[in-house]
Amino acid sequence: MSIVVAVYVVALFPATASAATAYMVGDDDGWNTGVDYSAWVEGKEFVVGDTLEFVYSVSRDDAHTVVVMDEGDYNDCTSLNYLPTLSSGDDTVVLRQSGTWYFSSGVGGDCNDGLKLSVDVQ
Repeated sequence: MSIVVAVYVVALFPATASAATAYMVGDDDGWNTGVDYSAWVEGKEFVVGDTLEFVYSVSRDDAHTVVVMDEGDYNDCTSLNYLPTLSSGDDTVVLRQSGTWYFSSGVGGDCNDGLKLSVDVQ
């Protein structure tokens, strides 16, 4: 009898936990220079557990990477010697905590060329 009551009570309340969302950064444009990542972020609500997939070129002539950085280095495009540096061309980052996450490419002038992304995670 108590199991039936428990199931009935749970059924009365809508689920509040949401499933994680997988985002491909830049959608069809991927992780490349010339993409407006501020516009890409608009309207998206990132939550703990969501994933960001970074798809990019690793060819010698147009290589990029992914690094997680702090706000100051993100704003100034400095100190790009962060570890780990993701460099497979198809990397997934799990947003494991709330706050603002900052990403850029650790290659040459990529950050100054706009290859950087900040996301607010709830």
